[in-house]
Amino acid sequence: IEHLICYVTSDARQAAFVWARNRGRGTGKGQNTELRTLPFEVGSPARTTIDQLAELAFTPQDLGLFGEPPAGKVLAKLDAAFDVEAVTKAFYKGYRAIFDGLHKRLESQTRDGRWSHDFALQLLNRIMFLYFVQRKRWLGGDVNFSRTLWQAYRRSGRPANTFYRDWLSVLFFE
Repeated sequence: IEHLICYVTSDARQAAFVWARNRGRGTGKGQNTELRTLPFEVGSPARTTIDQLAELAFTPQDLGLFGEPPAGKVLAKLDAAFDVEAVTKAFYKGYRAIFDGLHKRLESQTRDGRWSHDFALQLLNRIMFLYFVQRKRWLGGDVNFSRTLWQAYRRSGRPANTFYRDWLSVLFFE
């Protein structure tokens, strides 16, 4: 009824953990299968996938007398590991903290609350779009484009605090 499948590419650089979850009763029209996926790629940030897969860990107490957990416990752990809502909440909590910090810093420098709010929101939206595009390999095939860009800036010897002006704004607008 429930299946956990791990797909791995032939070069072993990418994997996808897929839970084929039963979302209905019986067979035929009343039965639906929902697919939830946790992707992994060697060299790419994978904190979310690793954190979520950690939910599948069993303690010795979970395993019971014969070393096998009850089906209900397995399903509960799968549900926690592949819980899209938990990942979404964690993302927005982190996003909000970064946004608030950036907004306050900009507001303290400019004394303009509305401008700093709008600028922080716009900058973070552009960075999120950049992340989306790099994950699609549309930036020279580099899934770590943002990190590569930052490291190039750090090695360039350019003056401190010019990353946005000299690098990101060029990327965003030119």
